[in-house]
Amino acid sequence: MFHKALCYTDQEVNQLQLLFVCTGNTCRSPMAQALMAHLAETRGWHDIHCASAGLYASVGAQVNATALAVLEKEYGIGDFSHRATQVTPALLETTDLVIAMTRDHARVLKTIAPSFDRVAVMPTDVGDPFGGDYNTYKACAKSLVAGLESLIDSGVIHD
Repeated sequence: MFHKALCYTDQEVNQLQLLFVCTGNTCRSPMAQALMAHLAETRGWHDIHCASAGLYASVGAQVNATALAVLEKEYGIGDFSHRATQVTPALLETTDLVIAMTRDHARVLKTIAPSFDRVAVMPTDVGDPFGGDYNTYKACAKSLVAGLESLIDSGVIHD
């Protein structure tokens, strides 16, 4: 099930490689990446590596400042750093499981890599907070945590 990728360290090769996907990779998917890593750490799981990418990413763009503020103030995640990455077939092949933020994202993934079938979707589509205020991003993070916990409880992410 695990796929060795050139961009992973030896320690990461033996971990479950999760890739969170949204549209631009500056709001939802990096927040999901940081939140899942935080949830894994609080559970003592060291066998999960989290990453994120966007279907239409502006490669190299920084994570939205409000998203970072919510991660720090609401969840104590103050050391998160990420630059937008584009979803590619090669990236998907290094991934054990992709978690799409919406059903539409999952459909687009099928056009990028038709044979790639390791895709899960958040239990409830996570709306894009882009352009919203702090409370919009806070609500998005809360929705992400609820969705991640649901995927964990159902055994999709970790058994």
